[in-house]
Amino acid sequence: MSIDKISPAHPSQHMTRGQKTSKASPINAGDQKKDAFALTQESQNKIAFKKALAIVNKTPDVRADVVANAKANLESLTRPSEDVLDKVAERLFAEFGLKNS
Repeated sequence: MSIDKISPAHPSQHMTRGQKTSKASPINAGDQKKDAFALTQESQNKIAFKKALAIVNKTPDVRADVVANAKANLESLTRPSEDVLDKVAERLFAEFGLKNS
C-alpha cells in the first residue's frame, strides 16, 4: 500500500519560505481588558475552614493560665457556715415539696 499525497493539516504548512505573515495590530489602551477571577463560595468556605483549623491546631489542649485561674478562684472561696447550709436546704425542700429527714 502506498500513499501518494497528503495535504497539510495546519495552515502554516502551506507557507513557503518566501511568504510573510501579517503583522499584529497594536492594541489601544482603551481596548484592553483586565484579567480577573472570582473564587466560588465553596472555595472561600474551604479557605476559611483551613485557616480556622490551623488556629485550632496551634491552640493547646489545656490552657494552663485558665486552669491556674480556676484553681485560685476555688481555693479563695470560703465555705458557708452550717447554719446557712441548713437554711438553704430547708428552702429547697420546701420549694420542691419534699420532707426534711
